[in-house]
Amino acid sequence: MMILGTKPFILNTQRFRKFATSDAIIYLSEFNKDSYCDSMFKRLGVHFPHRLNNAVDKRKAEFLTGRYCASKALQEIGVKNYTVSADEHRCPLWPEHVAGSISHSHNIAVAAVAFKTTIFGIGIDIEKILSAEMVNGIKEQVLFGHESGLLDIDYISNEIMVSLIFSIKESFFKAAYPSTGHYFGFDAVSIDYLDFTSNIFRLTLLQDLNKLLRKGATYAGKFTFLNGHVFSILTIQKQS
Repeated sequence: MMILGTKPFILNTQRFRKFATSDAIIYLSEFNKDSYCDSMFKRLGVHFPHRLNNAVDKRKAEFLTGRYCASKALQEIGVKNYTVSADEHRCPLWPEHVAGSISHSHNIAVAAVAFKTTIFGIGIDIEKILSAEMVNGIKEQVLFGHESGLLDIDYISNEIMVSLIFSIKESFFKAAYPSTGHYFGFDAVSIDYLDFTSNIFRLTLLQDLNKLLRKGATYAGKFTFLNGHVFSILTIQKQS
């Protein structure tokens, strides 16, 4: 049994510069869920929402660290003392002039923010690399059409490829959802381009989501790998 306090809760926090886009500020934190206690919210200056009252400590630790990263990123762009609350679907609510996104997986949380000057949506996602068993169970819900051919690339394992595509589509969903206000499936987009040298991807929208997100539109983003996880980020640019 681990005694609370033997390790710090937040193990490290850093601005994730090598992964940032020209639009976004990204913060990443590693945390030790075994050192979590409710008083950590006050110590880190994060509001404790009532809906977490009955949540398990793991969920509280993930939420806290994600909001802590969001607070650090917002402070970096000059937004201080802002509470990132959530809507009825648990989608984070950001300042009116800011787009943002939060993700967490196991002991890592990450948040990205950007001003809505040239963009109207941003999505970031982190996923632990899936096991072979999990890949076999979900690949038909993640890959569609020509995307199944990506599993034939010799130098990338199916576990990494499916984890990456899942993450990319999650990032697009997070970037698009605040504009659409409704859920849509992974079959709404198609991965057209993956470059494992420059870590760049491109996807195409296969259906109209609203007046701004139309079938045939293409979006580009970045991905990287760290400590057994895949990260992806995508911004939706405003049309000139």
